Amino acid sequence: MANDGIEACQRCGRPFRVFQIASGVPTAREREPITCPYCDHTIERTTHGVWQTHKLNPVDEAAWLAEHTDNRSGQSQPPRTIAEVNKDLSTPPRDATEAEGYTELYQLWREISDRLERGRFGEVDFSRWDEKVKALLRPQERERLQKPLRPHVPLSVDTIQYARNFHLIKILWARQGVENFMTDTGY
Repeated sequence: MANDGIEACQRCGRPFRVFQIASGVPTAREREPITCPYCDHTIERTTHGVWQTHKLNPVDEAAWLAEHTDNRSGQSQPPRTIAEVNKDLSTPPRDATEAEGYTELYQLWREISDRLERGRFGEVDFSRWDEKVKALLRPQERERLQKPLRPHVPLSVDTIQYARNFHLIKILWARQGVENFMTDTGY
């Protein structure tokens, strides 16, 4: 049995998914580590099993931050957040070069983001989707799109689709002129 939720790291503040995996047999509650997948900060919490953590995809992270960020703290906030930029992505950039094919790319990004929330594309559907996206990209963007999610993450149908989603949103950000989020998110 597994329970899951999203919580923010006490050190870096980034949200991540926490799964409680129960052992399935009656055991005493013990303190087990919960480690932030971004900065490796560790806390302990009691459970009858173990804790497992995973990074959120950029879309889920932005949505969680938009819902849980408290601006009443009085601290100065950056002029634009990831959530604000993602909400604005539906509007094409003003620059004509950046706007070329942008609306179609945005729709394809929404398509894969929505699909990945429910599972993933089948091989044939993903291949068609991938070709549509590549046809709309410039050579440098195509190169970025095809990068793996992380060098140490093994390639599979799932990781390739998640990587395409991740890199396509970064391409849309770049066309919007908000490349600073590419390093701010830690990717």
